[in-house]
Amino acid sequence: MTRYHHGDLRAAILAEARAVIDAHGDGDLSLRSLATAVGVSPNAPYRHFPVKESLLAALAGEGFAELTARFHSHDGPDGRTRLEGYLTEYLQFTRRSPGLYRLMFGRDLDPLSCDPDLGVQAQACFRALMSAVSQVTGQSPDAPGVAREAAMVWSLSHGAALLDIDRATAFLPSAERPHAADLARLLIEGLVARAPAAAATTDHANDPQGRRIAEVEDGL
Repeated sequence: MTRYHHGDLRAAILAEARAVIDAHGDGDLSLRSLATAVGVSPNAPYRHFPVKESLLAALAGEGFAELTARFHSHDGPDGRTRLEGYLTEYLQFTRRSPGLYRLMFGRDLDPLSCDPDLGVQAQACFRALMSAVSQVTGQSPDAPGVAREAAMVWSLSHGAALLDIDRATAFLPSAERPHAADLARLLIEGLVARAPAAAATTDHANDPQGRRIAEVEDGL
């Protein structure tokens, strides 16, 4: 329980909300219950969060900002080591904060429409992943195809994270369960193998006939 005495009530409410969500999900969350938990009047949280959705959006935005910061702690000259660090942080984040993770990627919040700040934080997190992917493949982060490669990495990581926090692989012997290093190795090998194809796609984009061929290939 987060007791509020003086200072930043907004931060105290967010900290308590995160603890509740990670323990019980957001179904039991209400602004009045949070006010009671931190020791302020029932109406005090509404000064910062007019409705529950604004609280959830702020909380999700903090989650993306934290994940981005943890990603950047692994930035360095070696792309493979960097991306492995990113994926390790991703899985560790989901284990530490499963409720917050579900909130960040759940259907109840659309980062691009429900709150401008949330959209900014979510996109910054994805751009960090794009940068790491581009370093592995030897491309510019803005090169065509990098965003798709990053989305594929994120998709596989998301699936692994959900399987982990839902204990879906608990039936496997401990030695047979996938680890962050295994996932990183698989994804990095795939990215490196696809790098020439990504470069070819870039060439097609600069050539009208090549672009049409690429479009046909994408449709197969």
